[in-house]
Amino acid sequence: MTKKIIFFTLLDILAFIVGFALLNHILSWFFGLKLLAPEAPIKTELNWLIKTIFLLLAFLSSASFFYAILNFRKVAKNFLRNGFNNQKHVSLIKRIGLMLILACLTEIALGVLKYFVFENFLGGANFGVYNSHYVLFTGCIGVFMLIVSQLLKEHQKIKHENDLTI
Repeated sequence: MTKKIIFFTLLDILAFIVGFALLNHILSWFFGLKLLAPEAPIKTELNWLIKTIFLLLAFLSSASFFYAILNFRKVAKNFLRNGFNNQKHVSLIKRIGLMLILACLTEIALGVLKYFVFENFLGGANFGVYNSHYVLFTGCIGVFMLIVSQLLKEHQKIKHENDLTI
């Protein structure tokens, strides 16, 4: 197998895993089913609004991370075909950065909600998909992607000026 096929296979596997987490949030929101962490007993005293906010934040986090992975796959495919001097790459990389930052912020909001609300009801059970240690790493990768998009934008501007000079 070539390196390109292995790379895209790994991206597809990662997208499948995040898609499964997204499906878990959808099923738990609409039907009350829990595929991940089924041992966490949710008591019925929880307010419906708090449950809905929690599940919407979890869905938003998973969806933004899934969208970032799909955009990363597009960027990788376009890089291999066209090189890196394209305006479409800049917008896709910026979108990846924004989606990863959104995933980071929603995970922080989920952590705060879990700590203040669910800790009393769950008795310390780990209710959620993502590990909290990777939240800041995701945010740092998002900021890095924004910086890379700005660098590529400046590169294109300077290259265009040099082409006009010659």
